[in-house]
Amino acid sequence: RDSICINDVENSLKSCNKIYYLKQNEKEVGVNDYNPLLLKLWRANMDLQYIAERSLSLTEYVTGYVTKAEKSHAQD
Repeated sequence: RDSICINDVENSLKSCNKIYYLKQNEKEVGVNDYNPLLLKLWRANMDLQYIAERSLSLTEYVTGYVTKAEKSHAQD
């Protein structure tokens, strides 16, 4: 996973395709995008994707989702 190739960004955004692709070896053909360091630290499934700055509503949704507090099931 030494290199990331950037596609034609403008056309990729218009067609909803990824603006990049990660080189994969034959063992990783069916594997989601991942970061090797995060995989070692997180030790769980992940599917990393770039979110373009044009996707402000998606960015706001994702930010709100990952920063929301968990509801406590404990009684006070």
